[in-house]
Amino acid sequence: WAFASLKFDDVEPLMASIAAGAMPRLTAFNAQELSNTAWAFAALLLQHHTRLLNSIAAGAMPSIREFAPQDLANTAWSLAKLEFSHDDPLLHSISASAICRIHDFAPQNLSNTVWAFAFVKLRDAPLLDAIAEASLSRLSNFGGQAIANTLWSFAHLTDRLHMPLLHALAASAIPCGHAWSSDSEQGYAVTWSLWRSAILDETLREFCPLKK
Repeated sequence: WAFASLKFDDVEPLMASIAAGAMPRLTAFNAQELSNTAWAFAALLLQHHTRLLNSIAAGAMPSIREFAPQDLANTAWSLAKLEFSHDDPLLHSISASAICRIHDFAPQNLSNTVWAFAFVKLRDAPLLDAIAEASLSRLSNFGGQAIANTLWSFAHLTDRLHMPLLHALAASAIPCGHAWSSDSEQGYAVTWSLWRSAILDETLREFCPLKK
């Protein structure tokens, strides 16, 4: 986790050694350790450590109820980032556990979780309902990145069932646009999302000039 956070160059040999050392010990890892390990490899886009990822997934399944909200969000994000989406059973387990504790999720946890499911195109309706409700109730605490990711996620899933959230996110994106550069990922994500969802032509007109 530390090496991934610091973004060292040419970290692959070290991470390969860490993967080899972790494999026989994963059964002793707790929820946070499993989540942090998956996150580290995902943050560094080390997709080819399939055996390690399979073992992490296998270890997470029986202990998923022990995962804190951030662990659930980080694990879902890691699976998506590493394109490990064939492990639908784990994602569905994450969903079930997240729904039960959704009001304990911080804005970034909500955003990362819905982004993960949208990225792998897994439309889990109960989870989306729970995230939409929780997001609306604390939208004032969302930062620009969380707003952009959440808006993109619901738009990407072509979700017309949560228009109140989409409208609220669109309105919140306008002031954030002043802080985004013209070529920022957030700016493009929001503009595309507004277009994809056909949300408020006026909102789209207000936001797009900020990107020029």
